[in-house]
Amino acid sequence: MLFQISSLIGKPILCLETNALVGTILDVVIDPDTGRVIAFKVSISLMTKPKIISCQDIVEIRNDCLIIAKESAVVEPKEILKINDILAKNLKVLGNWVKTKQGSWLGKVEDLLIESETLALIKIYVQGNALNLGFKPFLGTIKENQIISADNIVKVTAAAVIVKNEVVPKKKTAAKEKTESKVKATVPEPA
Repeated sequence: MLFQISSLIGKPILCLETNALVGTILDVVIDPDTGRVIAFKVSISLMTKPKIISCQDIVEIRNDCLIIAKESAVVEPKEILKINDILAKNLKVLGNWVKTKQGSWLGKVEDLLIESETLALIKIYVQGNALNLGFKPFLGTIKENQIISADNIVKVTAAAVIVKNEVVPKKKTAAKEKTESKVKATVPEPA
């Protein structure tokens, strides 16, 4: 089953051991090397720093909540080295800028599509609000929204998710469009 991360943000985390609410989902942590969700960043209360739940400690991911077996699964990020490294380097996908290998800014990642069984990243949804002036983008409305397959992601850095150049749609010229419409118009319909 596929699900969008935005549908989980803010949802409760329930514990089977205590039959209680232990927090809410803030974000996901994606391993930039494998493209898989490896943890969920969670809020326990307004007064504490966010904590982490490793995907190994999750019993079930549902549309309305996340279920864990034991409350001890909620830990400080520094307790899991790989996750701590990813967070320390700010290697996030959700909310990060997106640009091509050539340097064209495409927008910001507004959502992620995840496969529930493997927790693999399938697609990123890019909100096309980047005005490309040759350096860090400014807000504007000249780029279109795009859905980009995870296969097109080259790497994730703190500054941007780098994607292949081929993801940028090529625009047809007006002359080429006219030629194509003439060719289509002269083709006889089947009897």
